Amino acid sequence: MTADGRGGPGPVRETAGARTTMNARKKKDDKATLGFWRENAEALTFAVIMALVVKQFAFEAYNVPTQSMEPTIIGRDVGGARLIANKFTYMLKDPERFDVVIFQYPLNRLLNYVKRCVGVGPEWLFVRGGDLYRADYDLDRAAALAAAEVVRKPLEIQEILFDQGSCIPPAERAIDSFRRHWKPVDPVAGGSLRLNEEEGLVTADGRTSPVLQRFVTEVPDYLIAGIENAKPEDYAVNNRRNDDWSQRGEDRGIFSRFLGLPSASESPERSRNFVPVGDMRLELSVRPTAAAGTVRLEIRDWSHPEAIVLELPVAGAGARGALTIGADRVEIGTQLPVGDWTELALLNYDDHVVVKVDGDVVLERDYSHAIPPAQAPTLNDSQVYPFPEERLPSEGELRHGENTALWGIAGGAADFRDFDLARDIHYLESSTEIKIGDSGDPRRDYASVPQATDFHIPARHYLMLGDNSPDSLDGRAWMRSELRYRNDDGELVVYEGDSQAVSDAPTRPNINPYVDAESGETRFLDVFGNTRVLDPARIEKVGFVDAEGKPAETQARVRFGNLVSRDFVQGRAYFVFFPILQIGIIR
Repeated sequence: MTADGRGGPGPVRETAGARTTMNARKKKDDKATLGFWRENAEALTFAVIMALVVKQFAFEAYNVPTQSMEPTIIGRDVGGARLIANKFTYMLKDPERFDVVIFQYPLNRLLNYVKRCVGVGPEWLFVRGGDLYRADYDLDRAAALAAAEVVRKPLEIQEILFDQGSCIPPAERAIDSFRRHWKPVDPVAGGSLRLNEEEGLVTADGRTSPVLQRFVTEVPDYLIAGIENAKPEDYAVNNRRNDDWSQRGEDRGIFSRFLGLPSASESPERSRNFVPVGDMRLELSVRPTAAAGTVRLEIRDWSHPEAIVLELPVAGAGARGALTIGADRVEIGTQLPVGDWTELALLNYDDHVVVKVDGDVVLERDYSHAIPPAQAPTLNDSQVYPFPEERLPSEGELRHGENTALWGIAGGAADFRDFDLARDIHYLESSTEIKIGDSGDPRRDYASVPQATDFHIPARHYLMLGDNSPDSLDGRAWMRSELRYRNDDGELVVYEGDSQAVSDAPTRPNINPYVDAESGETRFLDVFGNTRVLDPARIEKVGFVDAEGKPAETQARVRFGNLVSRDFVQGRAYFVFFPILQIGIIR
């Protein structure tokens, strides 16, 4: 009963024991709450520390906004590749030749670049005829040129580069476009050739006279205009891009770019950068239909005086196959079975020939020739402004004949399909096209930059070049501005920076120091990414003799800054994780 006589519980009195129990429970709840926050704070702190450690020492993500490494790495302002760099690799070893490396740009250390490492000091490295040649570091330049040997890429890497270097545009790879790229060597006396578009093959009958087809391609007049004695057939295999991301690819919207679908390059085609490429891979599949005849694959390299010829007999023909490079002839025991498809590949790269049958290497052979003459000034890291005028070699110095590939059959008949012709990277010597604006007018948005060709690379230094050689601002063209300036105390200080004031801004002044268009201030972008406002009257000008032999002055001395120190190496480009359709390991 309650105090008023009603039923129910009476008043509750808190006893000392109950008070102690409630306090204990409250402290326990407070401790649990504190423990929850403490545990989560510790976990969060640990996660942040681990993320920083992983970023600093193991893996880091990067965005690629430019096209200098295409088609190995697709670079776009919108839809460009996102990749992960493996930093741990170079904690255990130094970069190796042909690694794809991420590094701080030496002339603006706020920027990270991705390029392929092609020169590893200590050594001399020369760019000639699209290839790389090396010699010992201790030699003088003349002796190094005399002793230089071609640098050969590992076959695994070379195959990947060939896969990306198609000579046939995407829209013309079906059998119904066969005659756009393959023409008979002798259209009158040659044997018969019939297209079967339904089955996607061609049938060649060379029993009465040989069938021999050569690769041809359209060469716009503007690409060879001004080149002495230039003939389109000399440029059948050239450095014009035909991959799915080239300028000749299909234009797509932003959404497709985010997915990683092929989209056309924004870089212009320039005749200044149009050259023949003799390093190529010819592939096809053949099915002999009679027990007679010999199948022929041939590569004609503009830089080599002799054709590279592969001849393989059909089983039952009673002959042996052979690879012939000029006077060098090597027999091959392979015979082609009647009625069965056989995949054939003939590779010519870096003065090296590989024969593959059904994907297996059956023969490798080296050959050699003198290092080709320079096609441009032999600039190097000691060269200063003004640069020497370009020198183009004479026809006799370079051209040995046409630059193309051929295939066919003699004395028998066979079906052919799966034609493919690909070319290697061709490192340009003359100049590179760099983007300097976004006006939409290529005449204003792109500029030609002279390139170095000879590199004296000391230990712990590297030469980094882009795979997209015509549109790559890389170690061939990096130039350092050295500016002498009187500070407020009257002391003479030297500022260094990129000669074009390269930064992450959408446009660049293309000169350093430069006058800001809005403020009218004279500015200098230094190697640390700092923009310094200068008084033009305090700049110590540099005198030189111009091309006409007259004395002149410039605000800054310009030198080549070609090399990357080991200290600037960040990591190895390892994996593309975005866009979705481009996910894969980088080689």
